[in-house]
Amino acid sequence: MRPTHPVWAVLITVVAMLTQVIIGTAPVVLLLDRDNVLYRPLGMIGITLASLGLVCLIRRLGRQPWRGVGLTRSWRAPLHLLLGVVQATALGFACAAARARTGALWAAVGVHTGSHIANMLLPTRDIAYGVQLVIVTGAFCVTGLLILVGRRRNGTAATDGTARTTAPSLFRR
Repeated sequence: MRPTHPVWAVLITVVAMLTQVIIGTAPVVLLLDRDNVLYRPLGMIGITLASLGLVCLIRRLGRQPWRGVGLTRSWRAPLHLLLGVVQATALGFACAAARARTGALWAAVGVHTGSHIANMLLPTRDIAYGVQLVIVTGAFCVTGLLILVGRRRNGTAATDGTARTTAPSLFRR
């Protein structure tokens, strides 16, 4: 199979992402009030189902088998699903800590980008995926905690939320 040019790959990804969000949340937005307790969970489930549908459609258009996606039935599948949700939460915590520490979004962007770069530079074998999720989740949690309890330039602990005044000018608003 010929690889897709990077420009087209980005455009296809953006269109697919917007499509899955719009299609996945449309029933919830149209049928439920925002105050309904099921609004967000059903919206997330809808996005996930729309994503799977788009993957199926794209693979079918490319005449690729569904089994190539890697969604096989396994006793480990629920554990991987749960660990992936926990990993995403830990990444969110690390990004939020970076944002709170610096007062700017750039540090959070750096944490998120760093996670992708680390994943590319330090790939694991498929059989160790669960272990990778646990290690990465722990690393994100430790990173977030270290960012929050880190020291200011003058050596005092940053616990009062004023750390943004000592951040480099690149990170100031």
